Amino acid sequence: MSFTLMPSKPNNQNMGLKMDIREATKGLERMGSGFITVKRDGGEEHRFTAVDLHDFGNDQGGVMVGSDDGTYHTIGFGYPAHSKDGSHKAYYKKDFFDSYMTWSYSDKDGGTHVADEGELNVTFSNHLNSAKGSYSFETKEGTKFEGTFDLKAG
Repeated sequence: MSFTLMPSKPNNQNMGLKMDIREATKGLERMGSGFITVKRDGGEEHRFTAVDLHDFGNDQGGVMVGSDDGTYHTIGFGYPAHSKDGSHKAYYKKDFFDSYMTWSYSDKDGGTHVADEGELNVTFSNHLNSAKGSYSFETKEGTKFEGTFDLKAG
């Protein structure tokens, strides 16, 4: 499983700091509640209930992660810096100009699928401590992932 936090310029040329999601969320306790669902290419829906919603503060953006406890079966995606309470639409990678986490899905068989482009529709409330909405992304290989989420930070 590999998630990446990378600085980005408006021209989308990534500059280089890679960080695994376990490192990015080191020291955070999994105290979030709610769910994240995922469907691969319109198939059967999977529901993650071991979830995290974490804002990195200082207008750094944040992450939404769901997993099956004790496994590498994980979905993870971020939201852009300067997000505020209210409804928003963001396009991955176009709207991610500051540090962000690479969107990806690690399946039950250990394969990791990294987003090439995607869309996030989210409504934040309670000072970014609640998030509800939907996401979708597609890999360079053409695999499509989509789902919904309703999260509260711990």
